[in-house]
Amino acid sequence: MAATVPTATQDAKGGANAATWRSALLCLLLVPVSVYWQLSMETVRNSTHPSALSLPFHVVFILLCVTGANRLWARFVSPRTALSTGELLLTYSVLAISSAVAGVDTLQVMIPAITYGFRNAGANGWESFTPLLPPSLTISDPAIFERYYIGYGSVWLPAIRAAWLPVVLRWTGFVTLLLWVMLCINAVLRRAWTENEKLTFPVVQLPLQLVEPVTWSRAGLFGSGVFWCGFLVAAVPDMFNSLNFLFPGVPPMGYTGNGYSYVDMRYVKGLEQYLAHPPLSAMGETPLSFYPMVIGLGVLMPLDFLASVPLFYWGWKAQKVLTVALALDLNPRFPFTEFQSLGAYLSFFILSLFVARPHLRLVWQKACGKRDAIDDAAEPMPYALAVWGGLAGVAALVWFTGAMGLTWWVGVLFFVIYFALAIAITRMRAELGTPVHDLHQCGPDMVLTRLAGSRAFDDSNLVALGMLGAFNQAYRSHPMP
Repeated sequence: MAATVPTATQDAKGGANAATWRSALLCLLLVPVSVYWQLSMETVRNSTHPSALSLPFHVVFILLCVTGANRLWARFVSPRTALSTGELLLTYSVLAISSAVAGVDTLQVMIPAITYGFRNAGANGWESFTPLLPPSLTISDPAIFERYYIGYGSVWLPAIRAAWLPVVLRWTGFVTLLLWVMLCINAVLRRAWTENEKLTFPVVQLPLQLVEPVTWSRAGLFGSGVFWCGFLVAAVPDMFNSLNFLFPGVPPMGYTGNGYSYVDMRYVKGLEQYLAHPPLSAMGETPLSFYPMVIGLGVLMPLDFLASVPLFYWGWKAQKVLTVALALDLNPRFPFTEFQSLGAYLSFFILSLFVARPHLRLVWQKACGKRDAIDDAAEPMPYALAVWGGLAGVAALVWFTGAMGLTWWVGVLFFVIYFALAIAITRMRAELGTPVHDLHQCGPDMVLTRLAGSRAFDDSNLVALGMLGAFNQAYRSHPMP
């Protein structure tokens, strides 16, 4: 059965407006809390990375707490003033997007890139290209950026504020343009995927269940003994292994202990003698992991997708072994598994547009002025605004990167590849519910330079592509889905 995914403006129950002053205020209060908690885990403690997952668990926990508090308010204070289902879902959406924007592959890399080139220039020869870094988007004064790295001083000092604020605002405008184009693309594809193809959106099933009133009743999810048994199966090992990391005397469950969440087959007694030498050693790290959360999400995923995971995983391992066995490893990148992944992502993009072509044709006709082509009255935004607004956003992004030193046609190719991957990732989430999507070193910056060769671009283009690679090193925390 297809999931019921409410629009951005209407409540799942078909009534109240989700975008209210209460939901806006709640988002303003919770986004700093959510992002601070996330950065504490990912950057400060480097313990776990919720933004690397399709379902950020800290956001789900916040939604659980807010929904529980809302039900208590409705029961004991004022049912009429309690938050609606739509307001709760909008809050979850905003928190999830903010988690992705502040995630491990976006702002957590973009912010250091503002100063990285200047701080690390020296014996490596980087001083030869630092003059090409745009002054309006970087900070070159060591007296300013050393405070950022060492961690002393205050952002409220006039000198620091005067140096950082204009640069941060410009990059904020750039990220806002990226999000705007993604929003326009989603507005164009929403009906094709939710109503025409009826994709199941497995990842959002848990948030949708949490905000449903029946979930909190005795006949609902939280009243089910089977649910609590499954919860304990996941929670008890996680609790013991967390205690084992802090107190080694506590025995681990299902892991080797000491904070490790997997067993590497290369060190399993009886196997190490075979996996330590070529060609089997070419398999590299081969972990056997136990992640109850991923197992639980797998229940919602299509069976053919689940079957393909071990098939392609061991297929890639076999490719690496055969590469060494047949002496084809003169190029260390062979058999180019990262570009095989890129091809799979691009196939998702092409097939998604191919299947949706009747809908896209009507949307284009509507945007070009044919009023009776398709009715968009119930859409999050008019199709004309989504189409022309998205194209205008791409044009603004190309202009922005042009100010960085990127030639206009390189900028166009860059964003065509970037948004093609964004659509592919969104389609994977909507149809398959992939718990994580990585794609390291396959962003448009790497694709263009590896396909054409670095000599096809001048120094200013290479420096600009290097800076843009800050949010393209991987796509685990992508905001579009």
